[in-house]
Formats: sequence, structure tokens, C-alpha cells
Amino acid sequence: MKFKKFIILAVLIIIVPSTIVAQLSNAKKARAMQKAVYFWNFAQGCDWPDEHRSGNFVIGIYGDNELYTALIKGYSSLKRGSQPFKIVEIKEAGEIDGCHMLYVDEAKKYVLESKRKVLKSSATLIITNQKGILNEGSMINFVYPTPLTEFEVSKSNASKSKLVIGKDISSMAVAVR
Repeated sequence: MKFKKFIILAVLIIIVPSTIVAQLSNAKKARAMQKAVYFWNFAQGCDWPDEHRSGNFVIGIYGDNELYTALIKGYSSLKRGSQPFKIVEIKEAGEIDGCHMLYVDEAKKYVLESKRKVLKSSATLIITNQKGILNEGSMINFVYPTPLTEFEVSKSNASKSKLVIGKDISSMAVAVR
């Protein structure tokens, strides 16, 4: 009898945590898919300077493998106007140059300070996911925690990098600065 209880307890100890991990993983993947849809809208609803309207439209993802995977699966074959999307997973801060859009996960936010001048002069739309980070140069920031995927916008930060965030994007934002 004790052996049966032990076996049942052992099975529960193994199954329950793995089920919870799977649910968290699924929720993270679902959130990444939601963000990916917004990325498409951001690419279409913002304006870049003329010198950034040829060649590949580069979307860099720094620190969020689920978002990178969602963008590759759903958007890598699409274009922004005549520019094919090129989605790159950034592994190191030195690889961020040349992005039209750059997503920086909360865990990698230090890159914003260290690369601020480079990003400002390169017309890169900086997208983040941390409370209060619009004050540090981000232009679009996903707002958490909410059950919906929502974002806030800093038009002033965007204009400093010669970017224009369109009315459609602004109207979808929960806050605009």
C-alpha cells in the first residue's frame, strides 16, 4: 500500500510540474504570436527616411526566441512595400546595427543605453516590453501585465530618429507621448 502511494506521488511530482511548464510555454508562444501581428502593423504603419526604403526590411529580435520564431513562421516571406522582410535573431549587442525595427526584451534592456547614439542615427524603431522604458528611448513599448497585448507609443522618441509613427498605430496605442 505504501509502495502504491509512493508511485502515485512520484508520478504526480513528475507530471504536474511538466504540465505547468507546458501551459506557461503555450501562453508565451501565444503572446509571441500576438506581438508578431503587431510587428506587421508597425512595419506598415510607420515611415522611414528615404535612404532606408530599399533593400531588405530588417527586423531584429534581441532576447525573445518565441517572438523570433513567430515572426519567422508568419512573416519572413512578406514585404514592406518592395522591401522583403529579413528577420534576424540577435545574439549580441554588436549585431543590432542595420535594423529597421529592433525588439529588445526586458532582460536585454542595457543595450539601449550602450547603443543609444548608434540607434538614434540609424532610424531604428525600438520596441520593448518594460514599464517606464519610453523614458529611456524606446518608441513602442508593450504594456504588461494585462490580459490583452497592448502597447504605448513615444512619437517624440521616434521623431528624434527621423521616424514617423502613423495615425493607425497611434490610435491602437493605450498611451501616446
